[in-house]
Amino acid sequence: DSRDSELRVYPNPTKGDCTVRYVMIHSGESTVEVFDAIGKCVYTDRHNHEKAGLHSIALNLKSNFLENGIYTIRIRHDGISENVRLILAE
Repeated sequence: DSRDSELRVYPNPTKGDCTVRYVMIHSGESTVEVFDAIGKCVYTDRHNHEKAGLHSIALNLKSNFLENGIYTIRIRHDGISENVRLILAE
């Protein structure tokens, strides 16, 4: 797919609280996953029956006991997977 990614995470870098924004073209299910630097999934959140359009999800990575470092946030929806890197720092 040649279109620009609709996935945004801000602020980046973050001290813990961040917002994940993405656009769903069709109604359906989406999954948010956070992976650490070695590829281990450290957070998963599934959203069923979402309507098409813009979605925002608030994450507090410090509340999930994550340490400072580089993480990958993956959104799966509409049969596609989008990734963005996030820096968690004090």
